[in-house]
Amino acid sequence: MKILALVGGVIVIAVVIFFSTRTKTINTQNGEVTVSQGTNTVTVNTNAGSLRVGDNVSLPASFPGDVYVIDGDLKVALQLTENNGYSASIETTESIAAVKADYLSHLESDGWTVQSSLDLPIGTSIFAEKDSRSLSVSITDTDGKTAVAVTVSDTE
Repeated sequence: MKILALVGGVIVIAVVIFFSTRTKTINTQNGEVTVSQGTNTVTVNTNAGSLRVGDNVSLPASFPGDVYVIDGDLKVALQLTENNGYSASIETTESIAAVKADYLSHLESDGWTVQSSLDLPIGTSIFAEKDSRSLSVSITDTDGKTAVAVTVSDTE
């Protein structure tokens, strides 16, 4: 919860800075916060991690190579240092069923063990584990496109 509160506060700071400058570093009681504005993107870096939001943002260089990210418009990329956590939000034109099948196939071929899968009227969720990491994939329909959220973190 502490990390979520910090990220929420950083997002508010990012929006304020977004309208005033292209890059700004602020010293807070929790460390430095650097916010950068690019073309249709905002990047926030702190000692707790980094957040990239916008159109076709890039994944962090350290994003795990055994975590599949479907082709599409990457809208959000998040990296947290506390639990070696990563999250990516992607918009795609593929159907929910096609995305689910694609992820189940990639998870298996990448050595993940699917623990459960939940199909609801609004979408699908997949939960998997590998070594000491857990992964979740949420797939929903949003305004005629399919939104995919992939989150992976250490379990220890």
